[in-house]
Amino acid sequence: MTNDDYDLAGPELDCERAVDVPLRTYALCSSPRSGSTLLSEALTFLGSAGAPIEYFDPTNAMRVVWRRWGCRSLPDYIDSLHRHRCSSDGTFGVKVHWFQLVSVARALTGRPTGPVPTPDLALTFDRVAPGAVVIRVLREDRERQALSWARAERTGHWRATPGDPPSSAPAIPPAERDYFLRRLIEEEAAWTALLDRVGAVPLVVRYEDLSDDFTATVRATARHIGCPSDVDIAPPRLVRQSH
Repeated sequence: MTNDDYDLAGPELDCERAVDVPLRTYALCSSPRSGSTLLSEALTFLGSAGAPIEYFDPTNAMRVVWRRWGCRSLPDYIDSLHRHRCSSDGTFGVKVHWFQLVSVARALTGRPTGPVPTPDLALTFDRVAPGAVVIRVLREDRERQALSWARAERTGHWRATPGDPPSSAPAIPPAERDYFLRRLIEEEAAWTALLDRVGAVPLVVRYEDLSDDFTATVRATARHIGCPSDVDIAPPRLVRQSH
């Protein structure tokens, strides 16, 4: 990701807790261009649901936060997340794409190449988000999602707020689109298999739900993770990109 450092990874959302284990944990299990950032920002702005951003994106949030806290190792970094990125009531949220979970599992288990066994992935998921309530973030139109992913990878433009200059929408060859479509299909199937193994029954939130009724969808998600049912929902600050 080549956008400027994500402001939600800044120190304003840090907290100080005496223990490393959150009292309540949830995970947004997602794939790129699924609406997961829109949902994660909405939950962050509740003020009672932690800040569920991509803490395992080494090009942005992970790099920023690791450096700020002076982390010595990946286990130290995970403990620091649980200690410093909870809301005041001890709620920790995290957004994870499948390839990020695989990368963390490789680092924790010392498997630089080759398939990562499912038991190792399950242990990694529990290490990152112990006892998590799970939200699956999906997009029904996978072809548009794949096209959007390809364009974001090409341009480095992953999010937009009002006033940002318009991003380009380069033409994507069918073969390139199909590559990302295959990845989406494979990674979503992998999420399903892993969550079945760990016994998680996720709440499914679709990109289309967020587009059709943002407030109701965020409120339902907030209830699912245990936030007050009458919580105020701030309007989204992100704007729809051309791709």
